[in-house]
Parts: sequence; structure tokens; C-alpha cells
Amino acid sequence: MSGLRCARATILQVSDIMAFSATAHPASNYADIPYHAPTWRKTLIDALRDPSQAVWAVWEEAKCCGLLVGMSAPMPWSLGWSATDLVFVADKGGELLLAKFVEWCDARKVKRIDMGVSDAGDRKGFDGLFRRNGFAPAGRMYYRQEAPNVRA
Repeated sequence: MSGLRCARATILQVSDIMAFSATAHPASNYADIPYHAPTWRKTLIDALRDPSQAVWAVWEEAKCCGLLVGMSAPMPWSLGWSATDLVFVADKGGELLLAKFVEWCDARKVKRIDMGVSDAGDRKGFDGLFRRNGFAPAGRMYYRQEAPNVRA
């Protein structure tokens, strides 16, 4: 992963992230749903401003090649926080993005992270990626959970 840089995204990078998103969408299993740039731009900017969300991007030189938008919320049925991803897509640097998201969740004392693989293609590599970052498979989902019976 030499030459890759992963960091929290900023408002100044929205145009570059939008350019990456426009190429990532048609290659995803969301391609049948029309891409609507104005809605995605607003969603991305809102995520950058919302303290319960975080946006990371991977850069190769000045080009965006990966994106993860994470969000946290009160955990259902329990004390504490849970988290998930709104978007996790990467041509390169997926491991870096997932590590940053897990680090953010740990800092927020998130008790459970749930992430799904919406890519309809071959799942090769996903199991290893998630397992290396402390996740367990649950059907087509992956979760990472704090030890049971730990109080907030």
C-alpha cells in the first residue's frame, strides 16, 4: 500500500470524492439505482458536519481511491453506542479505511459495529479483511462486539 494516504476527509475534498463516487457507483451493485450527484453531495457534506458521523478517504497522490462514511447511534436495547457504515468502497486502501473506522469507534466506546457486504460479486477477500480487524461473520454481515456484560 505504498504511496497511499488515509485520513479524515474535509469539505475541501468533496469534489474529488464526488469524482471517485461517480466511477465507483456504476461498478457497484447499486448501479441499477440511478446515481444522483446532488443528493450524494448533500449527504456527504452533512456527514462531514455531523459529529455522529465520520468520513475517511484514501488518496493515491491527489486522486481519491477509497471512501468510508461511518455513523454511530445509541445502541438498540442496551446502554452504549453502535456503529455502521453508510458507504465503504475502495479500489485501494480498504484495509486502511476499515482500521480508521474501528479506531474511531473504539475512541467513541462503540459496543458493536455492524457492516454488510452489499457487493453482489465474489466475496473473496472480505472475510479476511474483516477478520483481521476483529470482526466475525454473521450471514452476509460482519460484526465486531465488545465483550458481553460490559456496562457503559
